[in-house]
Amino acid sequence: MRYNPTMAIRTIEQKITAGSQFTGAAPTTTMARAYDMERYPTDTVGGLVDFANPNPIQIKQIFIKFGGQASWTLKLIDVDNVKTTLLSGTNETYLANLTLGLILFQGQKLELVTVAATTAMVVRVSATTRV
Repeated sequence: MRYNPTMAIRTIEQKITAGSQFTGAAPTTTMARAYDMERYPTDTVGGLVDFANPNPIQIKQIFIKFGGQASWTLKLIDVDNVKTTLLSGTNETYLANLTLGLILFQGQKLELVTVAATTAMVVRVSATTRV
């Protein structure tokens, strides 16, 4: 594979406090860039991962740490707000290095929703984007 200087890896990280859930909502905290990531400080809501991509992007990795057992659903939200379930599970403690080969087209987003999680959680999604 050749190096392509017009491509970059972009990572978004969200954290949820203990006792809160990923609700599929946008984070209410202000994103900061740190350690080559767009990080949102710990919040009580979150789960909407929006790259605001003007071009198609490929999801390279999804890392989710549930911090305990939880039921969860990861959905693709299309530009017309139609939601399609990509993955779901119950009682996992973490998912790491998921490689879906998923392409998000302009305006598409990911939504993570959890139920019954009791400890702090993290979701981190990395995608290849054009610079």
